[in-house]
Amino acid sequence: GGSGSGGTTVQYATRAAAGGWSAGVTVGAVVARNYSVGVAAPSGGRVLVSVSRHVEGSDSRIDLYAIEGQAASVLGSTPQGWLRPDGDYRLISAGNAAVLASGSPWPNGPTFFAFAADADADVMAQWQAGVVNHTSGTDRRGGPSLTVDGGGLVHLGYGGAGAQYYARYDAAGTSLGGDVQVMDNL
Repeated sequence: GGSGSGGTTVQYATRAAAGGWSAGVTVGAVVARNYSVGVAAPSGGRVLVSVSRHVEGSDSRIDLYAIEGQAASVLGSTPQGWLRPDGDYRLISAGNAAVLASGSPWPNGPTFFAFAADADADVMAQWQAGVVNHTSGTDRRGGPSLTVDGGGLVHLGYGGAGAQYYARYDAAGTSLGGDVQVMDNL
């Protein structure tokens, strides 16, 4: 990723089964602090690429792009506060869903969980309409981890000051209970 004052070019390429790489597709512009990049390939066929972008001061955004053929088109950006410049996030696919988890480790900031059931539709609008703020524990929530199991359940892990938490969602993005503290005194 980029430095605090500069950035790097983000490229997307595919590797053929027989070997060899496709020509790279440039994803967005070179921007400061593009530290984190994510790729998700939902079952509908659209490939999604996310890139962090520093805006100013303590605000960063996650820009989302669709790769179609040899071009990247911007789908939108997360709202202010979903990511800080040195924060981290995860982007995964679950069937044809696009799932994002992002930490805002400011004093008392949440970990955000956003689920878009149809990755071929307006992902940003779906994320913003159904975002869940995970606020268990105290202070500095972040460091999210996401995975999907063979049954389609989405599992979220994240940290708070001195503790780790776990939550899970069904294949439609519905919570299957609240956060569970799995570790403490860290």
